[in-house]
Amino acid sequence: MRLKVIAFLLVVATSAAGMLAAEDTNGDHQITVLLPVAFAPEETLPGAHESAWRGEVWIHNASGVGFAHQPTPYGCHIDIVCGIAPGFVGVAESVVSNGNSGGALFFIPEGLAKDVFITNRIHEITGGAQPLGVGMPVVWEGDFLEGTSEYLGIPVAPINRVAIRVYDPFPRAESQVLIEILNAAGEVIESWTLAAKPVPAPDSHPMLPGFDAVYDLVGRFPSLVSEQFIHLRMTPMREGMTYWTLVSVTENSTQHVTLITPR
Repeated sequence: MRLKVIAFLLVVATSAAGMLAAEDTNGDHQITVLLPVAFAPEETLPGAHESAWRGEVWIHNASGVGFAHQPTPYGCHIDIVCGIAPGFVGVAESVVSNGNSGGALFFIPEGLAKDVFITNRIHEITGGAQPLGVGMPVVWEGDFLEGTSEYLGIPVAPINRVAIRVYDPFPRAESQVLIEILNAAGEVIESWTLAAKPVPAPDSHPMLPGFDAVYDLVGRFPSLVSEQFIHLRMTPMREGMTYWTLVSVTENSTQHVTLITPR
């Protein structure tokens, strides 16, 4: 398992199905796209240490066909602009996400995926450490995780907070991920499970990813302050489960974010 460690001062994260292994793995004739943290452009969400966050999801539909990126069982919700017109390029007018976790799902018709491009950024608007935004992963179906993943060299200094977000893009009630904390020598020193439970939503809203999180790892396990850095190992507990995990390290005073994502 390769690791891709992304430390952002200014970064733009762009994802295109043609550059990844976009694949309809569950046979529903569409490509599910997970945005682990994504906000509607008009939203301002509070964070830790009096921080405040905004976001923007850019989409280019280079195909000649329009589609609904967040359909509900009954079409578009009355408060949601869920259609992406052919040729559209710009910020998605509406993103329905999973509260402060920001987790959202987009759905791209299978035949159009190669011509759809998505970029996602979030901005912390109080400290200004990264005024042009932090690039967030855009994870296409076919690139979701299966089996064990690892995340290495995570600093646990008191000036930082480490958050772990676990997502199930095909949410089921029994979805759980075993998380093991390893010390510098690779020994397991703590373990627990996160249940990426489906998020209840009215039928008039789009489907959201299953989700669970720990927003302050040292706050949950105070003994970690004696470690300079740790490693994480994550294993799905349900056979055939696909998932995605986002690990972030945020400096408390500046709100500077480092993302550690699996590859």
